[in-house]
Amino acid sequence: MRLFFVLAAIFLMIPSAHAQDLSVNHVKTLGGRGTPIDVAWSPDGETVAISSGVSVWLYDAQLNDLRSFDLMDVELLDIFESLSGGQLAWSPDGTRLAAGSGYFVQSVRGQFAYLWDAETGEIIHTFGKTGDSVEDEAPREVAWSPDGNRLAGFSRTEFWVWDAGTGETLLNERHEITLFSNFEWTSDNTLQVLDTIDLQRVSWDAETGEFITAINVGNNEGLVPVISPNGSMEARVEIQSAQIVIVDRESRDELRTFEIFSEQRFLPIRGFWSADSSVLVTYITTRQPEIRIYDIESGDALLELVYPQSARIETLDLSPDNQTLVVSIIPGIVEAWDVSNKQLINTRWSSVGVISDISWSPDGTRIVNSSSNDATIRVWDVETETPLMALVGHEGWTFSAAWSPDGSTIATGDSSSSLAFPSTIRLWDAETGEQLSITPMESDVDDFGFIRELEWSPDGSKILAIRDSNNTGDTFVRAYDVENHEQLFALDPDRARIVPALWAADSLTFVGGVSSTGIPLLLDDGTRTDNALMRFDATTGDLLQEIPTSELTVNMDWDLERDLIANAQSGRENILSFHDGVTGDLLFETEPQPERFTVVAWQPGGDLLAVGTFLSLAEPIVQIWRVSDDSAEKVTELSGHLSFGTGVTDLEWSADGRFLATAADDGKIMVWEVVGE
Repeated sequence: MRLFFVLAAIFLMIPSAHAQDLSVNHVKTLGGRGTPIDVAWSPDGETVAISSGVSVWLYDAQLNDLRSFDLMDVELLDIFESLSGGQLAWSPDGTRLAAGSGYFVQSVRGQFAYLWDAETGEIIHTFGKTGDSVEDEAPREVAWSPDGNRLAGFSRTEFWVWDAGTGETLLNERHEITLFSNFEWTSDNTLQVLDTIDLQRVSWDAETGEFITAINVGNNEGLVPVISPNGSMEARVEIQSAQIVIVDRESRDELRTFEIFSEQRFLPIRGFWSADSSVLVTYITTRQPEIRIYDIESGDALLELVYPQSARIETLDLSPDNQTLVVSIIPGIVEAWDVSNKQLINTRWSSVGVISDISWSPDGTRIVNSSSNDATIRVWDVETETPLMALVGHEGWTFSAAWSPDGSTIATGDSSSSLAFPSTIRLWDAETGEQLSITPMESDVDDFGFIRELEWSPDGSKILAIRDSNNTGDTFVRAYDVENHEQLFALDPDRARIVPALWAADSLTFVGGVSSTGIPLLLDDGTRTDNALMRFDATTGDLLQEIPTSELTVNMDWDLERDLIANAQSGRENILSFHDGVTGDLLFETEPQPERFTVVAWQPGGDLLAVGTFLSLAEPIVQIWRVSDDSAEKVTELSGHLSFGTGVTDLEWSADGRFLATAADDGKIMVWEVVGE
């Protein structure tokens, strides 16, 4: 099993006179292929294509890497990503691969479907909208004509037919009152699509777009039977009896009855046939996902899979020889199963979606991460490039994870939906993954909120938790005694956001970067400011010191060895300011920068500062600054992440300062090695 995708090393030689011997090598990428959305086997059964919100990758039957596909070259400022909808479709001869929109890049001035050369990965054509409105629907699913000369695409209410050779649009029809799904071609060049509102299979002439007929295909339970590819059978789902009945379409005789999902009645059951009509695959995607594969002739169950309740099946596909099943599971796992032997062949991907927080183990051998669309925390072994464990138990999305100073414990935090279901702080044994404790983080308002940050005190006795409210904009800060799992104090939010909280070396005080969300802060001298650094007593939460700042504090980090605080400020200007950690005095600051800052992190035992950025929808950059006692100089920039909304989300150095881990909203954790200084 291999979940890390190692890229070629990138050496960035620095021309600066102060850093001419410094290079930064990209050595690993953890995860980073986006949430898997669709899988599709090639006609010869030797290759499986998997799409995500990032791109499309090709694998062999054991999920070993083969290649990835090019995307359309569009200007970065014109793009955004959508993770909804979409479908892959191989041409009948297996030489081309098409994909509906929704996986990759959708331009504000156009939404696209793709057609690639399957051998080279080069784009042959892109199809789709050219209007100015982003409300226009994109062709999310695609289907080939039997002769491979035409490609059809459709959205919920619209469909297109394109010439696959020239890329010309041959037909475009929109129907406001229908809801399309299950788009198919017939051998006589007819387009058939299921109208899921009226439960009718509607047919159009693919050349003229003329309506041909509408056939009612619903049964007495309002469900649509799944017709076998050879047209001789249909599978009918009967929810109340938890059965699937196989019916001869000509005689209407019942051929087989499968008793399935007996403990999960009344849930949506889906199914599809194998290409040779000999096997039926059935599955449910919610509550507790299950998959069954049945042999129609014998009636035997060839494979039965039951997943944890926290999982959700996104899509699955059976190889043409009926021997390998590929399953994609939200929140980000792709599995390949040997149907005959009922064994898992391989697992790919993990820790996808927006990586919210990362943390190195003190010995530098492992990384723990949380993902904002995933209730699971994952621990990775950096050397062997494998996941060690998943910490499962959170009910809400997870945004924060932090290793204890001694490496024995991992703290994690999640989101809440109401006062009745508050955010929780959970402690885990870092070796076994056993959950040690659950501490609810109480709030004063009935809202949706999430624990954005967890900070261990240097002595490991306390944890600071920062929870943001999505409803009010308030920030709630709580301090907890780790041994007794008791709250020490709570800071009054006062409609201000603390970003973040940093412990002093003695664990007796901490500093927060406070940014007002509309109400200026009243300082001790009677003046008001929108932004400030504030020092608090770590036992009582009493405010000890207020230091006004010029701009909005977005992130800070404290070099405890030099007692130097780096403050990343973005507002009217983007400035790095540096403060004395003892007095809070401003020592110096940089010139304004074009990029908005997101996060900063000091190199342990060194003089480098890593700075994450975000600039509109352009590629986010990790800047490396060399900081002396009275000045800071940017020495290099690291690229490789993509951005779809928030840019670089976290930066973490290993304890020896040799490696830098960077995370972003593209689902990647990139690891960089600093060589020479």
